[in-house]
Amino acid sequence: MYSEEIIQSLTERIGFGSPQEDSFTLTISEAIQIGASGRVFKSFHSLVTLENIIAAVENINPTAVEFIAILDELKKGAVLESLSLILDSHEDYINDDSYDASITQNISLFDNVIGYKVAIMVIEMFMTTKRNNIVERNAKLSVSNLKLELEGYRNETGFLVAKGLVHKFENAIKTAQKKIFPFKIIVQDGNAW
Repeated sequence: MYSEEIIQSLTERIGFGSPQEDSFTLTISEAIQIGASGRVFKSFHSLVTLENIIAAVENINPTAVEFIAILDELKKGAVLESLSLILDSHEDYINDDSYDASITQNISLFDNVIGYKVAIMVIEMFMTTKRNNIVERNAKLSVSNLKLELEGYRNETGFLVAKGLVHKFENAIKTAQKKIFPFKIIVQDGNAW
């Protein structure tokens, strides 16, 4: 189990970066732009920018409050799914134990998992947007390219040639699980040698 404070702490770790275009008119707080760790989601994939996200949301002209709520929802959803995949689904997870101390000690391990998850969520948003504008049409034309970004590339024999975000996300989960739940040698028989 993990506390609401840990969830909030993880949600505030990574920011969305500052707007890259002068035409971006919404005022976004520095806390949302930078995050507590100083990392930004763009470092996980270059398409995760404020401009791209606002171009893919269903509401054509969201207010700053509405857009910040969308950004917060992306981050919190990624944190909750990451915690579930790293902790809840691991075979050694004990529901009644508190993992707050382990999470706090290894908090940077969660950055990669959360960062890749948000990048996956944003690219999936590009692929499924119902907005009808030039950005949306360009995204629809490049769905196959976006799928390559997500899944990577396999050659004709099925070998993974280029890793996608999903592969990086799964590796980040495994890395965090190995650190939080180290492998324990268990001897079943007294006569092991």
